[in-house]
Amino acid sequence: MNLLGRYLRETLVNLSRNALMSVASVTIIGASLLLLGVLFVLVRNLDALVAEEAGKAQVTAFFKPGTDVEIVLRRIREIRRYAEVAEATYVPKDKLIKRVFKHNPRAEEFAKDIKFPEAVEVKTHLPEQGRAVAGRIARMAEVHKVNYRAALVERLLAVKRAVNLGGTGMVVLFALAALLTVSNTIHLTITAREQEIGIMQLVGATAWYIKMPFLLEGMTHGLLGALLALGGLAAGYGYIFRYLQSTLPFVEAVPPGMVTGTLVVLLLGAGVTYGLLGSYLSVRRLLHVG
Repeated sequence: MNLLGRYLRETLVNLSRNALMSVASVTIIGASLLLLGVLFVLVRNLDALVAEEAGKAQVTAFFKPGTDVEIVLRRIREIRRYAEVAEATYVPKDKLIKRVFKHNPRAEEFAKDIKFPEAVEVKTHLPEQGRAVAGRIARMAEVHKVNYRAALVERLLAVKRAVNLGGTGMVVLFALAALLTVSNTIHLTITAREQEIGIMQLVGATAWYIKMPFLLEGMTHGLLGALLALGGLAAGYGYIFRYLQSTLPFVEAVPPGMVTGTLVVLLLGAGVTYGLLGSYLSVRRLLHVG
């Protein structure tokens, strides 16, 4: 217990001696971990969006507003006879209105001045058949617009790959900057205490007895940086989620509670690792003990 108390006291002394560099180190680690957290949340939302879109009808066709319902139903029966079609579901405009404004009790008020069309949702036996079916439906005279969801999923996957590639590159750069900052901060601390370290070596202090406070200092930098990043993410993503729910209710974002646990583990683990590695680099290079 006395040894642990000594380590903690020495760590606090080291932090106070280089307060400015410690603040810089914590800030850079926090920025690096914030970027990592943003990337994680963005990818989780893209994954959820891809899964949601992939589970929906491959093709949605909207008929021209004012098209007679009997004509719409006749066209839907025709679509059901396509060999590629597994299911064709009629979506009346009333149902479409409720779906668009499902989170808003004032849906009817919003819909007064909007001419909603009748629609049909089509699922094909195989995903790759959707494009051909969409083309056939689009040629119908009564059809105003056709949405081909497979194309949307493909675009979302392309966006996800780009986010992963660009985001990972930025995270790596920020991580290197964090490691270098921690290493330089510990370097200054070791240099300032060089005389004390020499005396401890002369009286027979073990290598870990000397090294441990500096490693704990780096880990403290990482822990504080992680807490800083978690606070920023909690406030920022919470605000964005509430804004989307109130302003764009049809945008299905992943609730903060579904990512919090993983984010805490990820960022705390990464922060402590950054700090430990950064401090170890300096300790190994400057303390020739053990």
